[in-house]
Amino acid sequence: MLKYKNFVPRQIKDYGFFSDGDFANFDDAVAAADQWIRSNEVEIVQIETVVLPNMYNSGEKGPNDTYLRVPDQYTNHWHQFLRVWYRK
Repeated sequence: MLKYKNFVPRQIKDYGFFSDGDFANFDDAVAAADQWIRSNEVEIVQIETVVLPNMYNSGEKGPNDTYLRVPDQYTNHWHQFLRVWYRK
C-alpha cells in the first residue's frame, strides 16, 4: 500500500502582529527524514519538497490540509517541507 510521511520544520516562535514566525531549518527536516528512513523497513518510492502557503496559520491543519487560503499578497507565508512516499 502506498503511504507518505511529512517532515515539517518545527515552529520555534509564533507569528506576532508585526513580526514573522521563526522556524527550524529545512536541513533539520531532511535529517529527521533520513533518520526515519534508516529506522524503518520501507521501500522508498519518491522524496519530494513540498511548498504550501500559510500552513501554520490558525484554522489551517498543516501539511495534510487540502485547502489552504491565500487571502492577499501581503500576509502570505510560504513554507517548505519534505514528503517521503513509501511502501511498507
